[in-house]
Amino acid sequence: MALAIGIAVVGLGVVGGVQSTWAKGGSTKSRFEDLETAIQKAGIRPKQPREIPFAVKATRAAATEIPGGPRALQIDYIGETDWITVTAFRGDVHWVSRQYDIVDVDLGNGIKAQYMENGEVQQLLWMDGDLTYHMVVGGTRREIPDLVRIARSFAH
Repeated sequence: MALAIGIAVVGLGVVGGVQSTWAKGGSTKSRFEDLETAIQKAGIRPKQPREIPFAVKATRAAATEIPGGPRALQIDYIGETDWITVTAFRGDVHWVSRQYDIVDVDLGNGIKAQYMENGEVQQLLWMDGDLTYHMVVGGTRREIPDLVRIARSFAH
């Protein structure tokens, strides 16, 4: 069974934690930690972007257990004014949105993604192996080919 999530990300929190709201099961709260500690807690070692279109000033991570669902690992790549948040989930995750249009995108190598923007951020959601990746890009507005280029750069 796939996990359905409602997406309404409007900005990157700069405090010491992250709160997420899920379509089923309510909200979760997590604390940011160093990347290796968060990877160990989440039990997920995701691919990470190798091509980021800005200078990364800081990286932070948080492991989260979604109520009634899988664990997730969130990694934030923070620049001067731009940022990318990548959340990795074990299993299949789908968007639920009555507000925003969802556009199918081809990442190549047989990987299909879904693109959505809400006026504040641009987002991609795709499955690679047994992990689903949700990438949110904020700051400078990016076009779909920009997000595809970042997603294609993911590697271990």
